[in-house]
Amino acid sequence: ETADGRVFDKEFADKLVTSLPYCPIVGFFSDIQDDFLGHNSKQFIYGIVKPDAQYGYEKDNEGKEWLVTEVMLYTDRPDNTGEVAKKIVGKPHSLELNPSNVKYEVFNEGGRRKIRFTEGSLIGLSVLGTNQKPAFTGSEFFMASDFSDMRERFDSFFSFLENIFITVPKKTAIGAISEKLKAMMRLVTVVPILAPITMPTAPE
Repeated sequence: ETADGRVFDKEFADKLVTSLPYCPIVGFFSDIQDDFLGHNSKQFIYGIVKPDAQYGYEKDNEGKEWLVTEVMLYTDRPDNTGEVAKKIVGKPHSLELNPSNVKYEVFNEGGRRKIRFTEGSLIGLSVLGTNQKPAFTGSEFFMASDFSDMRERFDSFFSFLENIFITVPKKTAIGAISEKLKAMMRLVTVVPILAPITMPTAPE
């Protein structure tokens, strides 16, 4: 639930998940303010949610449940889009719902008027400026793992290579290496172009 009384329950969050694939990461970067301006009338696309992106619900240290998924940022582009995309990680973000299909119900709770979303889909994940507050405090773009963690995984892999060629036949070794690589691709987030986003869900 947001501070202004907008309720996103888990049932609605599950519906939003279906519109995550190919959902664009949008934003407007102001050279004057040297920061993003969220939900600006003019926005550009700096990435997408991958069609095969993994997602899931995770709880933070305070017990709040978040919907977390992966996005791909266009950081490898050798132009302004790439330069701006590199500034996204660490910024708060906000959901952009499709006005053509969003539905909600109004109710009163504790003398306060609230709305509960029942239907809808995403048309974008908007990058906010550092001083802009997202509807859900703590919702932001962040790295899944840092380079030190990646270095440790690759060091472990190279150690694995050295040992396997000494201890097993070549054909068996190749098969084992293939499985090891697949496992690494599942575990290692290849930064800088991947970063999960978070969206909290209301307790059931």
